[in-house]
This record gives sequence, C-alpha cells and structure tokens, in this order.
Amino acid sequence: MDEKDLKSISAGISAEQLHRLYDRLDDEAKPYALRVGTSQEKHRAVTIYCDAENVAYFQNIIDHEI
Repeated sequence: MDEKDLKSISAGISAEQLHRLYDRLDDEAKPYALRVGTSQEKHRAVTIYCDAENVAYFQNIIDHEI
C-alpha cells in the first residue's frame, strides 16, 4: 500500500458502531489504515485509508455492515 495513493473514507459513528467496526475489521485481509478521533459526545470520527481499488469495499462496510 503506497501512502501517496491512498484514498480516504470518513464517517461519524457511535461508540457501539465503532466496536462493531473493530470486530468486522479484526481479520480483514485487504490492506487498510484506520484513524479514530472524537467528534461529538458519544460519537467518533473514523477515517479508513485504503487503495483506490478497495474504496467501494470499505465504503460498503461503513454504510451497511456497522
């Protein structure tokens, strides 16, 4: 994964959704990087960095699986 070619996917999620995201990504085979920050009370700002070819895959996880 070349850092200069990474795409980012950002979302604001609840702490409960963050736990589900961690569980979902625990054994993920596709390369990614995850950054978690604070947003509003009880919400987290998450950003997934991945190759362009995997953007749709990780966007689907954010949109539908957590």
